[in-house]
Order: sequence, then structure tokens, then C-alpha cells
Amino acid sequence: MKDEQLKNIFKKASEIASEVPEVMQPAAFNRALDFLLSDSPIKDQLIELGTKYAGQSLEKKTELIRKKDSPVELGEAKEDQLLKLVNTVKTCEEAELIGVNILDRNSQVDRILLPMYISHKYFSDKIVLTTGDISKFLSALGINISTANVSHIFSSAASKYIIGDKIQKKGQPIRYRLTRSGVKYLSTVIQGKAND
Repeated sequence: MKDEQLKNIFKKASEIASEVPEVMQPAAFNRALDFLLSDSPIKDQLIELGTKYAGQSLEKKTELIRKKDSPVELGEAKEDQLLKLVNTVKTCEEAELIGVNILDRNSQVDRILLPMYISHKYFSDKIVLTTGDISKFLSALGINISTANVSHIFSSAASKYIIGDKIQKKGQPIRYRLTRSGVKYLSTVIQGKAND
């Protein structure tokens, strides 16, 4: 490692450490130095966030970052999350049942609830989806349901199975997840026990 790079890393570590109370600064400096010298895939994003909110109190930084970021892994793009969902549908222990009882059938309600079920069961609801995300997910599986149709189904037939993260306002996307009854309903559909 070049001397100039090392100087920059030490400088960045001391900037990070200066943001915490004085008693914690030596430990914060060592942690920051360890982190900056590691090969973490989200290192650059965390450094950028720290720089962006420099000068703010720790409480304010935490609040701003929480408001900005959705409840997903830091550093992971939405496309990567959708890809994870699609791959999980194809490889999970329920893959064959999902194919037979949801994907091979014509129920649009069951199909649009599927990515939220996968998010709930395999990702602890950390991947929350908009109607556009659901349309892209289905498209990746070879099922074309437009965003407008997903939205229409959400407001009618599927409304009892989903919950949004906020009240609908024009131009603001809503992120959806399944309710308990939605999880129960879709798991019975996947097992082939639901009424047609």
C-alpha cells in the first residue's frame, strides 16, 4: 500500500472518530481503521454516508439514514434484490409446488402475492416491493402483468392480503408486504389446499 493511500486512510479514520464522544474516540479510530483497511463491499457507501452527514449529531445522522434507506441490506440495489427473489423462487424447497400451484395457473392475485411471500419467508420481509417491482419480478419469470394491473388488483381482490408502508399520495411509491392472512392464504395455495 502506498504511503499516500495510508495517510488518507488514517485521515479518514480520524475524521470518523471525531464524530463520537471524546471518551470513545480511540476505540472509534481503531474500528474505523480496521474497517477502512478491510475489503467490505459496502465500505465506499458507508464512507459516502458518513461524509454526506458530517457535522450532524449522531442521532440526526441515524434518523436521516433511516429515512433515506428502505429496510433492505445497505449497499444492495433493487435489481439485485429482485434477482435474489427470482432465484429463490426457482431454487427454494417449494419451487416445484410454486410452479404447479401458482406459476402454471392463471390467478393473477396469487402471482402478484408471490414475491411478497418469498420476501416474507426467505428474507424476513427485508425486501419490500412497489407495484413496479412486482411487475418486474413477474416479467423475469415470464409472466407479463403491467404495473397498472398490479395496482388495480391490489386495490380490489388482493387488498385483504397486503399492507402498504404509507398512505397513498400521487407520485409517491408505496412499498407493500403481506399481512398474516396473506401469508396464510398463499402458503395454502402453494401447498395446493386452497379452493379454486
